[in-house]
Amino acid sequence: MSQTYVSLDLETTGLNPEGDEIIEIAAVKFEAERTLDTFHTLVNPHRPLPYRIQMLTGIAPADVEAAPPWPVVAGKLASFIDSCPIVGQSIAFDLNFLAARGINLANPTYDTFDLASLLLRLSDYGLASVAEHLDVSPRPRHRALPDALAAMGVFLALLDRAAALDISLIAEINGLTATTGWSLRPLFLEIERAKLEAAKGKAGDEIDLEGRGGGRAEKRVESLVPEAEAKPVDISRLASLLEPGGPLDKAFPSFEHRPEQARMMQAVAQALNDRKHLLVEAGTGTGKSIAYLLPAIFFASQNRARVVISTNTINLQEQLMTKDIVDLLAALNLPALELRVAQLKGRANYLCLRRWDALRQSQAFSPEEAKLLVRILIWRASTASGDRAELHLRGGEALTWNRLGA
Repeated sequence: MSQTYVSLDLETTGLNPEGDEIIEIAAVKFEAERTLDTFHTLVNPHRPLPYRIQMLTGIAPADVEAAPPWPVVAGKLASFIDSCPIVGQSIAFDLNFLAARGINLANPTYDTFDLASLLLRLSDYGLASVAEHLDVSPRPRHRALPDALAAMGVFLALLDRAAALDISLIAEINGLTATTGWSLRPLFLEIERAKLEAAKGKAGDEIDLEGRGGGRAEKRVESLVPEAEAKPVDISRLASLLEPGGPLDKAFPSFEHRPEQARMMQAVAQALNDRKHLLVEAGTGTGKSIAYLLPAIFFASQNRARVVISTNTINLQEQLMTKDIVDLLAALNLPALELRVAQLKGRANYLCLRRWDALRQSQAFSPEEAKLLVRILIWRASTASGDRAELHLRGGEALTWNRLGA
């Protein structure tokens, strides 16, 4: 793709385009990895510079007092941008400030926040977080030029990821957004054209252009076949793991031997061995997670059996999946342990394919709904869990999900 773009960033005295002023502007014109030109200037706001802005940006009152006023800068900036597509982080903020000062740009605009939320799975899509995740330099620091350069680097990295998507997936994205006015659609149309052009003349290539993409390739996993005769877990061995000087004591600096934890662990292990019910009342500080996870891990692995741990909250599920089980396996030094762990939530946390197909074929959705549908389309092609938590839904997106959840 040989398109020329302009990465734009402003620093201002506040967040209100009508009441605050621009104090710094940077624009970087680039094509692919090559920087073509740079526009950078401070702007005299003809008002005191708020102290918090001085602290945030490092710009001092003396710096802007010597800078040109907005009328001197405006025409040069408009000429620099010309008709190039504009790239930036939450770019509507910058464009609103320019529009309030007479520069109304009709250029295509590509928001790196929106693009990152489509292509990455992060809890924070701020420029600093995305740049760190993608290992982009320079890192943003609330100054116009470094931030414009960071936005350029982020955009290029995200553009590479978008271009790596399957052609059928990109075709469906463009079909899905055909009537929505989605701001990123021109970019995905250009990506589709470039991929089609690259595919021309390649003998034997077969390209699905009917927009049926979006499913993910299933990774077949061998079915779990339990042992014919269950092997009891060695309770004395489990007890030794909790002793002072044992592997857990060495792995966890804050670990302490708790007799009530050892008793609960032994009771759980005995119940598993005997295939009997067990009811335990254990207060705060007992160390319940380790007490049931240890026997569950060994019983499941040595018998190729399923053990279900049902929790009262998703937060506890997350703790077990991302911390407790991971830490236990590392502490026990059992990398070769044949143990598969899966997280299962309530049905509403998963996509209903029937509802999904009905909504995406209706073409009766808003730009915001279209944006979420594109996110889901890309996510479906790569998710291993199907868990909606990977999407980090925000605001009204959760309402749209209610129409799609199982």
